[in-house]
Formats: sequence, C-alpha cells, structure tokens
Amino acid sequence: ALMVHDFTQIIRGWIFLLITGLGALGVFFIQLNISQTGDFNLLPLTRLFLGAPLIMFSLLVTLTTFIFSGQLIHRAKQHKMNLMLDVTPSENWQWLSAKVGAITLIQILQLLIFLCTSLLIQALNGYHTWELDLYCFHLFVLVMPTLFVWNVTSYFVHSLLPNIFLGLFFLACLWLGGS
Repeated sequence: ALMVHDFTQIIRGWIFLLITGLGALGVFFIQLNISQTGDFNLLPLTRLFLGAPLIMFSLLVTLTTFIFSGQLIHRAKQHKMNLMLDVTPSENWQWLSAKVGAITLIQILQLLIFLCTSLLIQALNGYHTWELDLYCFHLFVLVMPTLFVWNVTSYFVHSLLPNIFLGLFFLACLWLGGS
C-alpha cells in the first residue's frame, strides 16, 4: 500500500510529468530524424530505435531515479515526520523496500512510455513489423537491471548524505565516473 501511495504521488507531480513528457518528445523527434535522413528514408527498424534514442531516454530515467529517490528519502524529514516514523512498529526495511519498489515502478512506466513512443513512430512511418520481443528483451532484460542498480545506489547515497542536492551532485559525479 505504501509503495502504491509513493508511486501515485510521484506520477501526479508536475516534475515527473515535465521530465517524462520532454523525454518522450525528445525521443519522438530523435526517432523521426533517424528514419528520415537526407535523400532517402530508412525503414524505422526496431534496432535503430534501441540505439541512440534509448541511451538518451535511459539517461532521463536515471535522472528521475536520482531526483525522486532523494525526494522519497528526505520527505519525512521535510515534513517533520521522521521522528514519528522512527517509533512506528514497522521495520526500516519495509519503508525502504516500498520506496525502492515505487521507483522501480516509475522506471518500468518510463520504459513503457519509450516503447509506446517507438511503436507510434513505426506506425506513423507505415512500418508495422513490430518486434515486441526485441523491445521487451532489450528494455527489461538489458536496461532494467542497470536502472535497478542505480535505484538502490541512489537510496544508499541519499540515506548517507543529509542534503538532497548534495546527494544529487554526488550521484551525478558517480554516474559520470562510471560511464
């Protein structure tokens, strides 16, 4: 119940809608440019969409992971409820697993938005040979585990650092150093 509450609270926020909407529009225009180059038009194949557009969109998913994991970790302290949460009979791992699960649902939702945007571009270009197995394998078997590792890492960093912006800076440096 807590995971669903955190998930719905995040997706109703204007920051999530803005970042995801701009990301979807960016992917839309990148994919539109990939399929229409110069004198000839390329078929909008699935493998073209799983290249540069997915790298850009997974960067946005990682950014939203950093932002919203920090927001969930520091929310109780911002509302002066952290002491009340400490005396509840719930274990700390229950609170933390609900927050990690909410961000994982956010990541899955954003990957599904990428999938729908890609299929929309393929349909608009008249290409109806959709390789859903390739999309699902690439998004949920190859990309999702990396996003989950960043999810857990961001909770670890935000739990250690007292300021959300300091945590974002440290995670950005960690991400740039790892890539």
